[in-house]
Amino acid sequence: MGDLRGFIGHALREATRGVADLPRGVVGTHPGDRNQVVTAADLQVDAALTGLIRAEFPGSAIVSEEAEPVEGDGLTWIVDPIDGTSNFAAGSPLYGSMLAAVRDGVVVAGGIVLPAFDELYTAAVGEGAFLGDERLRLTPGESLVDELVAYGIDVGSPESIAPDLALFTGLAGSCRGIRSSNSVFDAVMVARGAYGALLHRGMRIWDIAPIAVLVTEAGGECTNLDGTPLRFDSPTKRHNDVYAVRCARPGLSGALDSIVREARR
Repeated sequence: MGDLRGFIGHALREATRGVADLPRGVVGTHPGDRNQVVTAADLQVDAALTGLIRAEFPGSAIVSEEAEPVEGDGLTWIVDPIDGTSNFAAGSPLYGSMLAAVRDGVVVAGGIVLPAFDELYTAAVGEGAFLGDERLRLTPGESLVDELVAYGIDVGSPESIAPDLALFTGLAGSCRGIRSSNSVFDAVMVARGAYGALLHRGMRIWDIAPIAVLVTEAGGECTNLDGTPLRFDSPTKRHNDVYAVRCARPGLSGALDSIVREARR
């Protein structure tokens, strides 16, 4: 696992070198989803990451936000070239690049780089989560009332975002404050302990796989919105799956369970 974590850190650093200086204009959107914009940086980082993977693990499968899944043997690599592309395109520093390795339905290693902050996060199952060489260790939360909570939401019709508004309302009366970059930055704040939790109803496998291993190896929880385990089996077949997710420091699951149940009534 240590070799995987090392490769992930190296690949993310290499692929995102100079990304802040790349053109930030939007060159397209993903079919059927105007929330998901594409820039030249997405395409360049994707090509760099997949090239590094192909050179080191030529038989592996790859699932990338910017391409159709590629089948393979052994490991499956999950690639999110720029998470928070709308932020990047607008000139915000709240974006990052992510990479994870899945084996037998388990995210065995992952990493996140925040280029604007020069921060690299890596994790591997059983080895812990790290900011650079510093081990991340989450402490249990005593009460959701004392925590900042991140909530990610994409624009949509009133009907499509009604469940988000119900959850948002429940959280607003139960925590210290709500934050939203709608990017991997929010998840990193959970892994570091700055935020108590992150909720998002519209993630894809490339959004959540690297986050899941980072948060859990830091000592937190990363599950479906209802607290059940996330599924990463057959990742090349989950290209279009939508994950409703919550990540949190330990000790907050009871409060989050209550809010989710109430919002669904």
